[in-house]
Amino acid sequence: MALTLYANGKIETSTGSVLGITHVDTWMLNADKNWSGSNIFDADWSRSTSGIFGNIGAPMTKASGGVHSFPVTGIWEMHYRIMVSDATENAYSWAWIDHTINNGGAWETLVEAADAIPDDGSNATFANPYCHCTLDVYDVSNCKVRFKIANEQGAVIRSSGDGSVMKTGVVFKRLGDT
Repeated sequence: MALTLYANGKIETSTGSVLGITHVDTWMLNADKNWSGSNIFDADWSRSTSGIFGNIGAPMTKASGGVHSFPVTGIWEMHYRIMVSDATENAYSWAWIDHTINNGGAWETLVEAADAIPDDGSNATFANPYCHCTLDVYDVSNCKVRFKIANEQGAVIRSSGDGSVMKTGVVFKRLGDT
């Protein structure tokens, strides 16, 4: 098998397959949310355009309802983290990633995580639910994801506001061909 190495670091095989990471995209919350119950990240959830996070390749897109579409097929990895705080007694925060393979006709949970927010009296304490998974995106028209959170009480989901620090967000990374 012949390999071609390009000046930008891309490696391509004689069959046209590209080796290495071709897509990385960072999305984050850019305004704090005070939510209780179950919510989908949609408003104030945007792609980082700061050079700090080093996006590579075509970006993910987000439609209404917080539905994310993938730019190309492949095996995609997602790292989803939330910073949440609460000053009430013994709260929890639960995060999960839903996926669909029929363009939103039906949603299923791909991965979920929960974290306790301990009671320390009256001061805000923090939790960081974190989800990590891979997904085979074999059809960009139908395979999509959305990011959800549930809080027992009116917890505050934290953001940096200016996109300089990821407190709540997701990193998408394409690992290779499907």
